Amino acid sequence: MKKLLPALLLSLILGGCSKSNQPGENKPAQEDAKHKVSFTITDFAASTTVMSTPGTKATNAVGDTLKNYADNLYYRIYDANGNWVNGTEQTSTSATFGTVTDQLVAGTYTVFLAASKGGLRTSDKTVAFSKADFGPTSTGAIWNDTFIKTFTLTVGTTDLSQSVRLERTVAAYQIVLEDAIPSDAAKIAVSIMYDYPTMALTGANMSVPLSPPVEYALAAADKGVKNKTFSGFLSNTFLPVSFVIKAYNGRNEVIAEKTIKDLKFEKNKRTTLTGALFPPANPSGDFTVVVNPVWAPGATFKF
Repeated sequence: MKKLLPALLLSLILGGCSKSNQPGENKPAQEDAKHKVSFTITDFAASTTVMSTPGTKATNAVGDTLKNYADNLYYRIYDANGNWVNGTEQTSTSATFGTVTDQLVAGTYTVFLAASKGGLRTSDKTVAFSKADFGPTSTGAIWNDTFIKTFTLTVGTTDLSQSVRLERTVAAYQIVLEDAIPSDAAKIAVSIMYDYPTMALTGANMSVPLSPPVEYALAAADKGVKNKTFSGFLSNTFLPVSFVIKAYNGRNEVIAEKTIKDLKFEKNKRTTLTGALFPPANPSGDFTVVVNPVWAPGATFKF
């Protein structure tokens, strides 16, 4: 199902503020001057479909704010050699959420911005940009709705203002179980073979894939319900993946299992998997496998 691209708009404003030369230095003052860099996230510029809710509910972009799509904001900046310069992060509870300021001397930089509905982990200041990555907060954690942008920023001697558009870097899945949830089912576990636990700051996958299962608890109200829907996110939009869906009872025993192979996902698009998971109570028309223990006479070959 095709989705329009949601984007977080950021305005970039640079204003000059002077810094005197250090004693013994013989440099023009403008070489040491730092400039105030301010990133402010404004309303969305395009309409979108919220992937985190089932169905195709359209959301008008006008009036949407960063808090509607993310509760964490991350800023990392590197110099022309790929070395860490600065970084900061904010939560939606901060009074300045959505506005990031920095002080930079003239030069060329690489900026990484990310907004996520859940927490993210990024490489620390000891890691160069070419090897830096980001992902869920801990190994085995699941992806949330995540937007990123990596771009080159040139700071000169004059003020600069530009807009930056963050783009969704994950895909979404939606699993619809057509059959009724049986009374002894306690949870559904979904494993993605293979999703990536981290991505490079450029948005490419860069690590060995892992497949931690995502578990969905079933409540009493879910029993007997048909078309129960489970949703989530994944980062692997580069290679085909397979889904393993398992149902467990209260004793943590598998009562149903199904594998769907070779699925290709795209960033900012949701793929829906629909089908039956649980075996019918009175199967009819299913294949029955019988092993015959008596071998029939065969040919004899001389060697």
